[in-house]
Amino acid sequence: MKIDETLSGSNGVNAVNRAQMVPEVSSAATGKPESGSNPEVGDDSTPLSAGAKLASHMANVSDVRMDKVTGVQQALATDTYHVDAGKVADKIILSILQKQL
Repeated sequence: MKIDETLSGSNGVNAVNRAQMVPEVSSAATGKPESGSNPEVGDDSTPLSAGAKLASHMANVSDVRMDKVTGVQQALATDTYHVDAGKVADKIILSILQKQL
């Protein structure tokens, strides 16, 4: 098999033009993508802002206060949970009055 290393002819020119148009994927020295090149598949990342980090953290934090839930469950189980009927009535009336305003 004979390999022609000359760039004469249309095949040689097209090969050079294609090689110039295709960016390198990674640098041999660092192993990381060069600036302006396409990153390899699965190498997508972006930094998060402080607000996004806080939102991500809050999405994973439960808004249920388990200490309160456990206390109410124990009171219900032992029949020691009592509701002040006067406080409930006051809250109902206050709620109705606020809706009318």
